[in-house]
Amino acid sequence: MNRKERKIKYLGFDDRYFVLVGVVVLSMITTVLFNRSVLRSGNTIEIFFNWLISLFFATVNWLTIREVLILLRKRYPNLEDILKRGVLFFFTIVIIVTFNDYIGNGIIA
Repeated sequence: MNRKERKIKYLGFDDRYFVLVGVVVLSMITTVLFNRSVLRSGNTIEIFFNWLISLFFATVNWLTIREVLILLRKRYPNLEDILKRGVLFFFTIVIIVTFNDYIGNGIIA
């Protein structure tokens, strides 16, 4: 089974366009939420640079979490496993985002 067939099997659809739109929208939202002082400054270059950083974090987090979702759906495919899968997914998201942001901030700073 190739990568595309695996995605469709465990996600239920080909998520290529959903990922592209979702990552861009998420990066724009995080730029607005966490960089308000930069947005108020009106410095276009600084705003763009901050958006690129948000885009990097959104992409890494999104793709990592997506792979975890596929892994959990493979490991716990049954309907009765939905609570276990949901709890594991929630805690995994918290750990992944914290770890990726910590490492990313260390690289950027």
